Amino acid sequence: MPIQGTLKEHPLPEVLMSLSMNQQTGTLCFLLEDGSQKKICFYQGAIFILYSHAQRLEKLEKLLVDAKRATQRQIKQVVRAQESHKKFIGDVLIEMKIVDPPSLMGILKNFVESFLFSIYINKHARFEFHPNTLPEDFEMKMSSYMQETNRHIIQCFNQFKSWAQMMQFFPTLHEIFVFSKDSNELPLEKLNPLQKQQLQLIDGKKSVLTIFQTTS
Repeated sequence: MPIQGTLKEHPLPEVLMSLSMNQQTGTLCFLLEDGSQKKICFYQGAIFILYSHAQRLEKLEKLLVDAKRATQRQIKQVVRAQESHKKFIGDVLIEMKIVDPPSLMGILKNFVESFLFSIYINKHARFEFHPNTLPEDFEMKMSSYMQETNRHIIQCFNQFKSWAQMMQFFPTLHEIFVFSKDSNELPLEKLNPLQKQQLQLIDGKKSVLTIFQTTS
């Protein structure tokens, strides 16, 4: 029998930790406020966001192209090499020197955080857990970097508290701010170069959510 509810009744950290600690196997489905859907899979308590080869390939391609770390032409070359040598896609990316291991992990970890945050902010989203039911293309076999990505999901539990604090100041996260005067005229002596650069994101166009996802 499915386990269901809303994230207002049962916050996302509570749902994830409960299923993981009870070593559940199944698929957790979310219906977000905008009508979109997301899935998180569990296998004996382990949590999987990228749970199939096709899904990992599609997401990696988008992440690398969006981050300007690879072109679509390079990705096609990687896919051909991967299919020919029967290796993991990330290993081929590294071997072809398209991306180095730290950069690949950084991109994947940012994706995990953005994915979880996009669910977390939907307090009225509905969820339903289907025990012992996994997608047909679910795969346990994965590379070491993807295993590390899944472990990062657990590490994100520590960030939920800071997310909750931020949402006290920005209830919808769709607010857009702009400086009332040139940001260069502000007292910036105590800010480091990265913080000064991030100030430029407050431009009257980007929402709080967009800025958070860009800098997290």
